[in-house]
Amino acid sequence: MITIEGALKKSSNMQIAEAKLTIYEEFAAQTGMYKSSISTNRMVWIVTGFVKG
Repeated sequence: MITIEGALKKSSNMQIAEAKLTIYEEFAAQTGMYKSSISTNRMVWIVTGFVKG
């Protein structure tokens, strides 16, 4: 599991609007990107923001 600092570093060219640690099931429900090979209880970061250009 990466820290919030690690998640934000991977998004270095993005202006972050929100970073939220949640379970994969919630991510899949929000995005419609469900994969049965990933446990629904797995913790994931949802990072949203803006990229200029």
